[in-house]
Amino acid sequence: MVTWSRVWFVLAALAAALRIAGPAAPARAQTTTETREARAAFDEGRTASAEERWIDALAAFERSRALVERPSTVFNLAAVLVRLGRAREALAALDDLARIADARRDAAVLAQATELRASATASLRHVRIRVAPPDARLEVDGVPVEAAGEERALELDPGAHGVVASREGHAEARYELPVGVEVLEIVLEPLPATLEVRSNAPAATVRIDGEVRGTGSARAELAPGAHTVALEAEGFLPFEREVRLGPGESTTLDAALEPVPPAEDIAASPLFWGLAAGGVAVVVGVAIGVAFATAGEGPPYGGTSNVVLAPLVVF
Repeated sequence: MVTWSRVWFVLAALAAALRIAGPAAPARAQTTTETREARAAFDEGRTASAEERWIDALAAFERSRALVERPSTVFNLAAVLVRLGRAREALAALDDLARIADARRDAAVLAQATELRASATASLRHVRIRVAPPDARLEVDGVPVEAAGEERALELDPGAHGVVASREGHAEARYELPVGVEVLEIVLEPLPATLEVRSNAPAATVRIDGEVRGTGSARAELAPGAHTVALEAEGFLPFEREVRLGPGESTTLDAALEPVPPAEDIAASPLFWGLAAGGVAVVVGVAIGVAFATAGEGPPYGGTSNVVLAPLVVF
């Protein structure tokens, strides 16, 4: 394991190397002007490094590299980035160095690069951020984090960092990630939902989850989830509806209450008179039948001539 004392020892050695390292052979042909300007910027970077003016040194080495990309320039650039606490950028520069360097010609620079890579890697912070909801967006120092999921493992530069978590429908959360903290728990709070209830009955009592919220209409901020809306008004049938609200959502419910059907006058109903007429006919028919039956039980009718008619014969 690389200790911090070892890291700073290596950095001190690298600072000395910055003062003596010079540009190696160019990787490609350059104009005389470009080579001269690159050399001047390189010397400027070495001077700034010797005085520990790391920001000025970084700018000079970057300018020199833009003109002529040499292994020595890229190495010095990476060394300055380590001193500035930008270890991830330093490692990327060292990857570029390995790509452009010649194993025999640049052996000394490559050997120093191996030590520098160990120092940069040892200075990295390994942090786990647990976030809910798991699809929340994360930014560290203003840079979006590509990793996704409930737990995200990050490699960060040394030092403190600012973390921002956000998701639609939730309150944004900002955290300071101080040195020494390896696990950060983030739970985003959902924003309240807004429900507006409108009714065609101005006198209707509006209840949301059993609580009276208004007359005729109502507007309420509610927790995300399912809610029951009920309306009652004289002369109207009761109205009830379940509404499901998402975080930060605004929803309008138009409650159309139906009037209570009027009570029907039975005496005015054609059905009533049809049934009544049928009942009368049945009663009359029964009475006539009884009368005939009663008449058949008495003495035979003889008529005025006392002649008794014989009963009819069935055909």
